[in-house]
Amino acid sequence: MIRRTRTKGKEKTTEHVSGITSLSAEEGDEHRLLSLNRGHWSIENKLHLPRDTTYREDHSRIRKHNGAHALASLKNLAIGLHALGVFNTRKSPCKTIPKMNRKLARNPQIAINFCITPYNNRLLQ
Repeated sequence: MIRRTRTKGKEKTTEHVSGITSLSAEEGDEHRLLSLNRGHWSIENKLHLPRDTTYREDHSRIRKHNGAHALASLKNLAIGLHALGVFNTRKSPCKTIPKMNRKLARNPQIAINFCITPYNNRLLQ
């Protein structure tokens, strides 16, 4: 059982969470289970949160065929490229995903050049 305590303003809440695992008792000690749980939230915060906040994915009305899946893949690509710092320059570092999006919207040639470059040293370092 995991106990989570959260303080928001003056209000303090405590939540007890139970889980099920296929790990044996030897494999699933308390440190391993806590690590797996934190890893899950790490993915949630690094990938799903930007998709929900920056790209408003929860408000998307695209539902038919493969459109939603294709857009999610493009959003994941943009988030990944931002994490790698692909579009950062000394003059104009992109510290946030919205800033990167605005930069590429103003100058789409940057993204086009990135896509047509056959070998990109910056990604392989």
